[in-house]
Amino acid sequence: MFIFENSKGRNRIFLVLYLLGTLLFVAFRTDIVAAIAPEVLAIEYQQLGENTVLYIYCRHTISSTDHYVNAVQLNISGTIETIKMVETRYTFIVEYDMGEVSGMPEVWARANCTVSGWGEWCGPVVVPEFPVNLFAMLLTLVAVTTLPIVTSSYLRNKKQRRTS
Repeated sequence: MFIFENSKGRNRIFLVLYLLGTLLFVAFRTDIVAAIAPEVLAIEYQQLGENTVLYIYCRHTISSTDHYVNAVQLNISGTIETIKMVETRYTFIVEYDMGEVSGMPEVWARANCTVSGWGEWCGPVVVPEFPVNLFAMLLTLVAVTTLPIVTSSYLRNKKQRRTS
């Protein structure tokens, strides 16, 4: 009844103080969390012996200790692989050994945050069965070995034409 018995001026002051106190209480008792989904920046691959290893570059902006990446998911030509992770923040690289690759699989990747969930898919990256470096080396080897044969044959034919 205190509010109704006093004058209008005091009622307004009491109401303003009450609202201000409530606002301060809520502001200092609540953690503000920005739900920013993690982002896969790039997917690269490297041939290591017979195996192909993927490198997934991820970034995540955090604002609290409960807000971090806990998994990365790969879609390799329709097969979903989930890589569970320890608490991971900021920018990081995830390695995944695909083993021996056959065909030309397409790889997509995305990361999961404990607060904002799964980010967008990044990809596709086509992983060749034959490593590009090895293919270039084989092509060079074939060119180098056939060049002397072709030139000697050409020169021999040219010499025979002159003598005839």
